[in-house]
Amino acid sequence: MFYGQNKEDELINNLIIFRYGSDFKGCVLELGANDGITLSNSRYFIENGWSGVLIEAGKLPYQKLMQNILPNTIAINCAVGNQNGFLNFYESENLLDANDVGLVSSLVASETERWRKVGIGYSEYQVECFTWDSFTDKFHLKSQNFDIISIDIEGMDFDVLIQMNLEKLGCKVLCIEYNGKDMQKYVDYAVNYGMTLVHFNPENVIFLK
Repeated sequence: MFYGQNKEDELINNLIIFRYGSDFKGCVLELGANDGITLSNSRYFIENGWSGVLIEAGKLPYQKLMQNILPNTIAINCAVGNQNGFLNFYESENLLDANDVGLVSSLVASETERWRKVGIGYSEYQVECFTWDSFTDKFHLKSQNFDIISIDIEGMDFDVLIQMNLEKLGCKVLCIEYNGKDMQKYVDYAVNYGMTLVHFNPENVIFLK
């Protein structure tokens, strides 16, 4: 069973098999993991023997994530952004149906405006935020390889991406939300690490090493 918004996880799985073989198992990192199932790009892999590091800033999504968590997974309740400290966070209410929460939550107030206009409500509170380097220091992940990296953090995606050395992280597939805006800057950054654009849709771009 695949879970991705546009079956990105199915495409990623096919890319991994094509390039690295059907027996390859690694570690998947998902920033903006939500409840670990809804629109997840990591769940399929974790269910099939991969390890996972799932990062979710929202309170309610993280509570649901911990109910859904699988044994080979680390879940961390924090934000990753471009500064350290406690920052305002905007957690969205239901988007697709009555069972989801926090799918369009953001650290960026302006990112919530288009959703507020169509009636999505938000609650505001503070969350602890780390830069990427501070995050990996804090949670002892400096030496961890992330074979698949999925980033969906509503307006902070590129800010976090450019803090990552994709080669040192061992990234083989990168899936990142861009929402149809400024795709070239994502391409330019990924190309620096020997990655090739292999797919894009209105929400996400996917690169392969």
